[in-house]
Amino acid sequence: MVTGIRVEHEHDRPPDIEEGRRWLPLLVVVATVVLCLWTYRAQASPPIDLNDSGLHLSTTEWAAERLRDGHNPFDGWYPYLGLGFPQTHHYQSLPHVVTAVIGLAVGVENAYHWSLYLLLAGWPLAVYAGARLLSLSRWTGAFAAVLAPWLVSASGYGYEAGSYTWQGLGIWPQLWAAWLLPVAIGLGWRAVRREASPALAGGAVAACALCHLLTGWLALAVIALLPLLEWRDLARRFGRLGILLATSAASVAWFVVPLFLDRSGADYTGYERGTFWYDSYGATRVLKWLGTGDLFDRGRLPIVTVLAAVGLVVTILRARRHAASRLVLLLTGLSLVLFFGRPTLGPVLDVLPFGDDLFYPRFVVGVHLGGLLLAGVGAAWLANVAVGALTRLSTYTAAGIAAAIVSVAVVSPVIADGIRTEDEGRGFIADQREADEGSLADALTLIDSVRDGDGRVFAGAQFGWGNEYRIGFVPAYALLLHEAVDAVGFQLRVSSLATAAEERLDDTSSVQLDLFGVRWMMLPAGREPAVPSEVVAERGAHTLWRLTDAAGYADVVDSTGPVTATGDTLGAVVAAGLLNGDIDVGRRLLIEWDGRSGEPTAVTERAGRPGTIAVSAVAPAEGAFTFRAEADRPAYVALAASWHPRWQARVDGERAEVVMMAPGVAAVRVDEGSHAVVFQYVPFRWTWVILAVGVLFVLALSVAPRWLLREPVASKEPPELGRQRRNA
Repeated sequence: MVTGIRVEHEHDRPPDIEEGRRWLPLLVVVATVVLCLWTYRAQASPPIDLNDSGLHLSTTEWAAERLRDGHNPFDGWYPYLGLGFPQTHHYQSLPHVVTAVIGLAVGVENAYHWSLYLLLAGWPLAVYAGARLLSLSRWTGAFAAVLAPWLVSASGYGYEAGSYTWQGLGIWPQLWAAWLLPVAIGLGWRAVRREASPALAGGAVAACALCHLLTGWLALAVIALLPLLEWRDLARRFGRLGILLATSAASVAWFVVPLFLDRSGADYTGYERGTFWYDSYGATRVLKWLGTGDLFDRGRLPIVTVLAAVGLVVTILRARRHAASRLVLLLTGLSLVLFFGRPTLGPVLDVLPFGDDLFYPRFVVGVHLGGLLLAGVGAAWLANVAVGALTRLSTYTAAGIAAAIVSVAVVSPVIADGIRTEDEGRGFIADQREADEGSLADALTLIDSVRDGDGRVFAGAQFGWGNEYRIGFVPAYALLLHEAVDAVGFQLRVSSLATAAEERLDDTSSVQLDLFGVRWMMLPAGREPAVPSEVVAERGAHTLWRLTDAAGYADVVDSTGPVTATGDTLGAVVAAGLLNGDIDVGRRLLIEWDGRSGEPTAVTERAGRPGTIAVSAVAPAEGAFTFRAEADRPAYVALAASWHPRWQARVDGERAEVVMMAPGVAAVRVDEGSHAVVFQYVPFRWTWVILAVGVLFVLALSVAPRWLLREPVASKEPPELGRQRRNA
C-alpha cells in the first residue's frame, strides 16, 4: 500500500483515494455551489418567461389564488391554456403548491424564480448526497458534483442548465425531481439492505413522483430491481422492498386515485405517436451521441464522456465484489435502454406499467445521473492513481497538491464552457429588459382592455407566424399567459382534450376561431385578420381587433354525428369534420367519448346558428359559466372549454348530461325556447380523506419492518465492539 493512502475494503464500498480530511470533498462541493450561485445569478429575477416556465409560474400563481380563496389548490379549473384544463388534477403539482405557499409571504414570482435559481445552483449538493447514500466515496461524490452543473446534451431535457434557465427550456418541475432522484434511489438502496427505513425511502420516492411523474417512475423501476443485486437474505430484502412500495403507493394515492378515475378527461397525445417526442431516438442515434461525446459534452471537448468511460471500466471491474458498483451500472444501463425508446424496443415497452404514456426521450435524466456517478468514479480513480504515482517520487503533501492541480486542469474547460454559456444567457436577459422598456407597455395596455372580455384572445400560434411576433425574445402568446389572459396559441402546454385540434388551428377561418372561443386578436402593426373584424385600439407596434361575428365562450348550435374518437384520433376527426361540412357556422360534430355520445338534433338546410346567447356571466378561473340561451329549435349549447368528466351542467335548474362536441369541448342539449344554462367544474371531493388515510397507513408501515419481517433491533454499538464481545 502506498504510504499516506488508505484503501477501503468495506464489503460494499469500492476502493478510492484518501478520505482522511473528510471535510475537504464537501468543501469542494460547497465551492462549486458558490460558483453556480454567481454564474446563474441572473436566473433569480429574469424578465417575462418565454418557455415552459411561463406555464409553471402561471400555475403557481393560480394555486396561490386558490389558497387565498380557501380552495383546494390541487384541483380546479385552470383556464389559460388549451381551452382550459384542471391542470393540477392531472399534472404533478407539488412544486407549484409548495412554492405558492411560500409565495403568499414573499410574492409568487419571487418565490418561483428564487426556487429555480437555488435549486439549479445547489444541484451539486444533491448529486453529492446521492453518491454518499449509494455508498460511493466522498471524492467520487465530490468529482460528480463538480461536473454536475455543466452537462450539455444533443437531445436536451436532461440534467443540464439549458433544461431550466430563462433562455433554455424552463422545465422547472424536473429540477425539483432532480434533487430527489439520487436521494430516493440512495435511500431505497439502503432500505432494502436494512440500513434505512423503507417508509422513509418510500416517502422520498413518492415526493419524487409528485414533483415529476416520469422521474418517480424511473426511481421505482431502479429500486424494484435492487434486491437482485445481492443474493443473500433475498426474501427479507424483497419484504422490505414491498414495504417501500406500499409506502410510496399510500403517499401518492391522493393524487393518483382521482387522476385514474378522471383519466378520460386528459389527452397525452398532443405530439403525434411515432415521433421522437414520444418514442425517442433509437439505439443507433443515442449510441452515436454517446460515442461522439454529444450526450454529455456537446460542442466541447468530451471531458465528462472520457471520465465516464474510465469510470465505466473501473465500475465493471469492481462490480463482482461491490454491490454499489452494480447499482450504478443498473441505473445507467436501464436508463440508457429506456432512452433508446420505441424505435429499438417497439411493443416491448407496452408491457411496462404505463408504458404507452411515457415520454421516452426524457429518460436521458437517468443517463445523465448515472453518467455523472461514473465520471465521479473515473475522476477519483485517476486521482488515486496520480497520487500513488507522485507519492513514490515526492512527499504525500506535494503529491496531493500536484494531483489537485491536475484535477482542476482537467475539469476547468467544462466549467469554463458552462460559465461562458450562461454569460451569453445574461446578455439575452439584458437585451430583453431593454426591449421591455420599449413596446411592452403598449402591449400591456391593450391586454388590460380585454382581460375580462367574453371570449379568448389570439396573438398568433406557437407553430405559426405567432413565433415571430415578439417583444424582444418573448412571443406575444407567452406574454398573454404571463398576464393571466385566457388565450389560444401557446400550444401543447397542457393535456386538455382540445389540444390535438388546437395544434391544427387555422386563424384564417372564422369557423375555427369560433370553435376556440376567440373574440379578440392582438396583431403586430401592419398585419390584419383574415376574418371579419374591426380595430378596437392601436398602441405602438400592436393593434387590437374585435371579431365581429364571434360567439365568444358559448354558442347555440345544431349537431351532426356522433363520431367515435380516441386520444390518437381526436384531432384527425375534427379536421375531417371541418372538411366535410359536419363542422360549420352553427353546426358542430358530436363526439362519442367516455361512453357518452349525445343525441343528434335534426340538421336543417338553414344556414347560421339555431339560436343566440342573450346574457352571459363567466368566471373562467373558477370554472363557472352562466348563459341565457335562446334556441329557435332543439339544439346544443356548446361551451368553448375542454370537455372533462367533472363538468356539471344545469338547464333551467335541472341536471343535464354534458357531452363532447368538436373540437373537444363541453356541451348540453336544450329544447326550443329560452333557457338558463350553467356549467360548473366540480373538483374531486375526497382528496384530503385519501391523504389522511395514506398518512395513517404510512405511519403504520414505518414500524412494520421489526414485527412484519421479524428483524432484530439494530445494535447501536460499533460493529467492532460487538464482534469483540461475541468473541470474548
